[in-house]
Amino acid sequence: MKDFYGDVFSLISKAEEYIMEHINIGMRLEGLLRVDVPEID
Repeated sequence: MKDFYGDVFSLISKAEEYIMEHINIGMRLEGLLRVDVPEID
């Protein structure tokens, strides 16, 4: 849990960064390419 302060646009940006740092990233293979898949879209 973390508190953020600022205008609405910076809060959205900070929230996205926080979520991406704390969710698990899986992967799947499409042919010979690796595709990273977050647990939350």
